[in-house]
Amino acid sequence: MGTIYLKEQRLRTYGELPEIGSEAPDFVATKVDLSTCSLADFKNRAVLINVYPSIDTKVCFDSVKKFQEAAVINHDVAVLCISMDLPFALKRVLQGENLKSITFLSDFRNREFGDLFGVTIVDGPLAGLLARAIIVLDSNHRVIYHELVADVSNPPNYQAALDRLLTQ
Repeated sequence: MGTIYLKEQRLRTYGELPEIGSEAPDFVATKVDLSTCSLADFKNRAVLINVYPSIDTKVCFDSVKKFQEAAVINHDVAVLCISMDLPFALKRVLQGENLKSITFLSDFRNREFGDLFGVTIVDGPLAGLLARAIIVLDSNHRVIYHELVADVSNPPNYQAALDRLLTQ
């Protein structure tokens, strides 16, 4: 189990992030249009996975906008933003935003991504949501960078993730 914080409150996650150099596990999640999507759908593409508790928070929404820049600059990179938010909530928040280069996913239906990637929060006020994390995969879907953000109220290290993505 991983340990993270919400301000001063200690929270635990189910499992651990995949190890650097390991192949990322395939998963199925739900898109905004309620269709399904898997990691295999992005075969032969580098992937940046932005994991967050809820799109309705400023830090989470800001992370989406920051990684949109990476998706626009490099079309060979797939940017996946995943949370437990319902697809309807994602669609509502995203209306009017120009975030078409990102694939938004919800783990609400299958609930496998969070467990496979060790980011499901198992206790505290955020139990059942996903922890804030960044996972960068090369085009063979091997993990080349990851960060489980120590305090979910803080943003991830954008620059470290983007630097690793651009140098792979």
